[in-house]
Amino acid sequence: MTSPVDQRKLERIRPLKPLAASAGSARAFILDASLDGFRIAHQDQLGAPGASLRFTLEWDGRIAQLECIVEWTEVQRVGKASYAKTLHHSGLRLESAPGESADVLRELIEHHVRRALDEQRANAHGIPAVAAQSYQTGKGTQFISHELLGRNWRTTSTTDSRQPANGFTVSMDLTEDEAAMLRAAFEAADAGQKEMIKTMARLSISTPEGIPTRRYQP
Repeated sequence: MTSPVDQRKLERIRPLKPLAASAGSARAFILDASLDGFRIAHQDQLGAPGASLRFTLEWDGRIAQLECIVEWTEVQRVGKASYAKTLHHSGLRLESAPGESADVLRELIEHHVRRALDEQRANAHGIPAVAAQSYQTGKGTQFISHELLGRNWRTTSTTDSRQPANGFTVSMDLTEDEAAMLRAAFEAADAGQKEMIKTMARLSISTPEGIPTRRYQP
């Protein structure tokens, strides 16, 4: 029998690209999620632990408006330059999901669970997963290298498509919002997840169609 603790672990998903959301009036990105709550990245303050806020996300064209409690907040990177903002990670506990918001959250979780299972099957058979996501479409000659040096990012325009040791190189066509999400994901990732991000970035700029996908047939 699965224990309550194990069940919570099974329900927690980590999107490859953080999902945009809003926590109160602050812009946020979902780093991982479960039916119990979220871990998010954000720059603006949310309030002290115990504070209530409205957490809003969009999934598959539907909006979920959730009532959450701030459980903890940690500083991940201090903005040193005059234009740089401090990056925070926070944990939110889900209090209520009125209306169809609970269905939207459940579908988001189920989608990512299915994707993870698909990737496991695909890896076992040596083929790209159906749910692989492309960061840009097609091959180009102009790239942006994002390299994490200590706690700060160095962004460089380049014609060299090689991936840096600690970071990733993507097409210049990638929007700044998408690049910010990838940087946040890279900072929060473990060693294996960082290699996955670099691999996806490498594939996305080395094939005419972006990242290839192929359906696994059992």
